[in-house]
Amino acid sequence: MKKTWLATLIILSAITAFGQDTEEEETPRNQLGINATLFIKQFLTLSNTTQPLNNPFLITYKHNLANNVWLRAGVGATYDESKNNPNDGSPMSTSNNMTTNLRAGVEWQHGITKRWLFYNGVDAGYNYNLSRIKTSTVGGFPPVPVEISTETEEFGFFGGPVLGIEFKINDKISFNAETTLYYTYSESRRRETNPLFGQFNENRFTASSNFRIIVPTSLFFVFSF
Repeated sequence: MKKTWLATLIILSAITAFGQDTEEEETPRNQLGINATLFIKQFLTLSNTTQPLNNPFLITYKHNLANNVWLRAGVGATYDESKNNPNDGSPMSTSNNMTTNLRAGVEWQHGITKRWLFYNGVDAGYNYNLSRIKTSTVGGFPPVPVEISTETEEFGFFGGPVLGIEFKINDKISFNAETTLYYTYSESRRRETNPLFGQFNENRFTASSNFRIIVPTSLFFVFSF
């Protein structure tokens, strides 16, 4: 029933948008985009299962500088926490995961038809990931409560070209998708603390660099104003 109402709202919005298309269009100065990929996937598959996002940016913003030149920015963040408290005597564990992604850049938009345009540009950005796992158990002699912790912290920088395409429903509403080729550099540190067996304590540092392609499988719902 909820999906039926959602479908009705989408259809009504589209009808309203096409109806407004007869008005004289003005070049917008700002665009606000929302990553609608998860909503569309769940709506089309009739499933409540959450799928991972290929594009880590949830909200985007663009500002028109002059003619077809636009400043662009994006932000994305996730946080999840889970607890496992079994009744069979196994250790209780808690995990926390957090990610943050930021980017900024510039793009040039080129009209193809009245409703279609493509754009190319370049981005630079930063990402941060933090993962913690804590396991509570009993050990030693005499037995005492013990907490074993594992933490992985990672940050990185990236940059590279972007290419996208956009479909205008009208001068206020549109959809877009884009692909990027980012060069990334990241550093990671893993720490593990085990009060029972200190020889297993770990503090490891790694650094890596690579090229990462984000294919255009994420769809953004864009509002122009």
